[in-house]
Amino acid sequence: MTEQERAEWEQRLAAAVAGTIRRRAQRRQERADRAAARTAGLTHRHRDRLAHRKATTMTNPDEQTLTVDVSGLRDAELRDVSTLLAKCAGWHTVAEPVAVVLAALAEQAGRIRGRRRQNGG
Repeated sequence: MTEQERAEWEQRLAAAVAGTIRRRAQRRQERADRAAARTAGLTHRHRDRLAHRKATTMTNPDEQTLTVDVSGLRDAELRDVSTLLAKCAGWHTVAEPVAVVLAALAEQAGRIRGRRRQNGG
């Protein structure tokens, strides 16, 4: 191999390496752009879903109103809230009026969860 052939070969090799590096960088950028668009879309859809849900009003038997925003709770979390409220209502250390309110709130949380499941939300 002559010196000129070797120089041409090194130029072709350098051009091929530069092309490969450029294509890899372009693909990496395209993947990053798609990932950013996907994340933005998911964030937008999630924000819209939460905006369309309404805060649900729970009332106690004494006609006092307690408004609780349950739109941020997932179905399993709402179930847990209902279960814990019912459990607290059964404690002997809780005063009777408080126990009645806790039981009513637990029942209403259960109804909210049932409505949500019926509506497909």
